[in-house]
Amino acid sequence: ILSNGIQSKVGSITSEWEHFADWKKINSEKEERKVSLEVALRGTCEKACLLDLIENYIFFEKRKQTAKIIAKYHQYLGVNEALRGLEHIKELDGQLGVFWHTQGSGKSFSMLFFSQKAFRKLPGNWTFVVVTDRTDLDEQIYKTFNAVGIVKEEAQANSGADLKQLLSEDHRFVFTLIDRKSTRLNSSHT
Repeated sequence: ILSNGIQSKVGSITSEWEHFADWKKINSEKEERKVSLEVALRGTCEKACLLDLIENYIFFEKRKQTAKIIAKYHQYLGVNEALRGLEHIKELDGQLGVFWHTQGSGKSFSMLFFSQKAFRKLPGNWTFVVVTDRTDLDEQIYKTFNAVGIVKEEAQANSGADLKQLLSEDHRFVFTLIDRKSTRLNSSHT
């Protein structure tokens, strides 16, 4: 945490300044946003939060150089809320809701944080199917998962038949485009 008493930002010790971010809420997205040292400290340094951040919300991304990735407050709060839904999926009749992101807000990292915490904390043999609507986004997310060392095998569907095959195998992650999913669904209904 870097603070001058008025501004407070959270990042890793190796981050450039532009990668530090405000921590605007403590416990819930429903709270009013407030940038202060108290919010940053309570949102990240209370014992349970700090341990959760260290265990589940830090990755090392290896591309040209290794970068330490730490969740921003909206990722931390959103992922934890989504995981509470996953823990109660039967009571919610299989509906987890929507996790909104804007362009450049860290969708790929949110998916990483979500899936890795689910693998660590929730029993089950999970397979996450990452469905996007654009080839460039599909590539970006796949490369991000690969760069942090989570995806070790090729699991990108290039066709409906490919998707069907990947889903019949034992993969932790499968990546596909929504039109490939539609193709698979249409071909299985004919």
